[in-house]
Amino acid sequence: TTLGGQNISDDGTATINDSDDTPTITSIDVTNTGDQVVEGGILNYEVTITGTSSVPTTFDLELNGDAEQGTDYGNLTFTNNVTYNPQTGQITVPAGVTSFIVNVPTIDDFFAEETESVILEIGGQSATGNIVDDNDTVNVSLSGPTQIIEGQTATYTITLDQPATPGSIINISYSFAGGATTSDIIETTQATVGANGTTITFDVVTVDDSLNEVGEEYTVSITSIELNGSDLFEDLDVSGASVTTAIIDETGNSPVGPLVDRDFSIGPDPSSTGGAKNTTIAGTDGQNVVITGSVIFDFKNTAGSTIGLTLKATDPDSSDTVTYSLTDSYNGLFTVDPNTGVVTLTRPATAADINNQEWDVITITGQATSSDGSTSEATFNITISNWATFSGPTITPLIIDLDGDGVNTISINEGIEFDIDADGTKERVGWASAGDALLAIDLNGDGVINDGSELFGEASPKPVDVEDGFQALSVYDENNDGVLDANDSAYDDIIVWQDKNSDGVSQADEMVSLSEAGVASIDLTPEDSFIVDNGNLIGLQSTWTDNDGQTHAVDDVWLQVDEIIDTNVVTLGGTAGVAGSAEADRFVVDANSNTTKVTIEDFTIGEDHIDLSDLLEGDQLSAIWVSEADDQVTINIDMDGDQVSDHEIVLDNISLSDLNNLGGVINTLFDSETTALITSDEANVVVDTASVLVEIDKDPEL
Repeated sequence: TTLGGQNISDDGTATINDSDDTPTITSIDVTNTGDQVVEGGILNYEVTITGTSSVPTTFDLELNGDAEQGTDYGNLTFTNNVTYNPQTGQITVPAGVTSFIVNVPTIDDFFAEETESVILEIGGQSATGNIVDDNDTVNVSLSGPTQIIEGQTATYTITLDQPATPGSIINISYSFAGGATTSDIIETTQATVGANGTTITFDVVTVDDSLNEVGEEYTVSITSIELNGSDLFEDLDVSGASVTTAIIDETGNSPVGPLVDRDFSIGPDPSSTGGAKNTTIAGTDGQNVVITGSVIFDFKNTAGSTIGLTLKATDPDSSDTVTYSLTDSYNGLFTVDPNTGVVTLTRPATAADINNQEWDVITITGQATSSDGSTSEATFNITISNWATFSGPTITPLIIDLDGDGVNTISINEGIEFDIDADGTKERVGWASAGDALLAIDLNGDGVINDGSELFGEASPKPVDVEDGFQALSVYDENNDGVLDANDSAYDDIIVWQDKNSDGVSQADEMVSLSEAGVASIDLTPEDSFIVDNGNLIGLQSTWTDNDGQTHAVDDVWLQVDEIIDTNVVTLGGTAGVAGSAEADRFVVDANSNTTKVTIEDFTIGEDHIDLSDLLEGDQLSAIWVSEADDQVTINIDMDGDQVSDHEIVLDNISLSDLNNLGGVINTLFDSETTALITSDEANVVVDTASVLVEIDKDPEL
């Protein structure tokens, strides 16, 4: 600029401030039709904002109304990255957002409710959405007796497929037919729901009168379930909630009598070496426990085997019939014939059934039901014995006492071989002592006792089914007098085989006839026993009579049997490997100090075993533990006691659960000789825990 001939200039800075509109909530609208949703749906609230901001903005959020969060609706969700802090009750809206939606998920339940409101308030604006009830159905069933003798109490069980609120009231109604009236029963008209919520019981008492009444019956029905005077559920299906019960006149319909063991045959006392009928043993509570049945591992321990218990109850009315059932079968281990009352095993008993103890007394509960509707219950005690001496299969022949000291046997470990099961292959077997004799018959007339089919026991030829030696010998009791003597034609054919050199081979100078041995007769009605002799079980005992009338022992003995098998050799150390035949089912382990790992690919659970006997006897083994990974079970062997694995035997495609399910890891994995030297503080299963090696007498006194 020029002023007065002079140039004038001036410099300066100007600032322009742009002020944003402050964001405000201008409206909230429920976008659901009719501002409502059926429970289980989602209420949607659209929130509109006026003004924008370059930074996030917070607003207070409140939820009101008669609907309750957690009961009627769940946690809120928001669109457009809006976040919610339930602790402060505030939402944060990102910069630039002009609208967003709040989603309120409603909860579908079975309870009857009025329409409930959810009022959402944000930034001074609010909107109300409503939750409308639907008709979810709760099903009710009723069970109870179809007939009852007057004077007795009938118990009914109500079952709901959805839990009711504790304290709710179930209303019950009655109708009558056949001349019955309200005077014949004492009605229960209401039942209160307890903490369980789904199962409720109530009783109806029938009135015992002196009137002669036939055909009376009443029907009990569930009509409604209420809480505070209103229906509890949206919809209640009671179509299956009624039972009709006939009232049987007490006159001429006496109830069934007490349930007992028919022959009171009492199982053995496993704490002693012998057993007798009507035995009692001391229970853990110090009280005498009557034993009414018994199960012994590997002694008829198969599905369908009897246990010496037969249920029996009598109804005085000859026209009524009685059937039997088990209301407590000890986890399904036992079953009963409904007509005969004979109790049998449903499956073989296992160590798990007695918590891996040597023996235990368990109980079952039987029920007798008469055709007149009356019942009688009783509890029966059963011993289950798991003797280590019965680690393998057994088979029975008859053995007679010749030297006057009772029947004695030889252990399976003595190595006697004989084809005891008549399968064409010799087995290693327990045997009669040299002072006693086996009863035999030379069926093929070759002068030799070839196998178990020519002894009297389970391998005898079976013109009829036999389970023991006395049954097999009874086949030759022609006059059915319970005695085998000279009156039976087979008397002269029975052989007394005294295996004097205990070699399992019958020789001419070891075999004589019954008469030459001085056996006049044999009593074929044995008594149960439980005597363990060198690992063999004397399970039935009777007597034979000599020419002077003196009696001597003749016993049915379940001899231990072990198949003679080939073995594989597992070499650990040096050149590790497995050598042997594919058919061999025992893996004998040999090891030195070198650390090695070897894999067995064809190990079969239930058939194959790991044999550590050589390591145990050589004091080379300090500890073992078993682990599992990647479908493999690893046996870790510590040779020097430093708790570090020196050798690993890997079983491919094997799991610990498979081993354990078939009887426990140790019993399934290792053979009997090894197992006898391995124990664990963790019962009978060793998993990732070092076992403890102890010295155990292999022939303990029982």
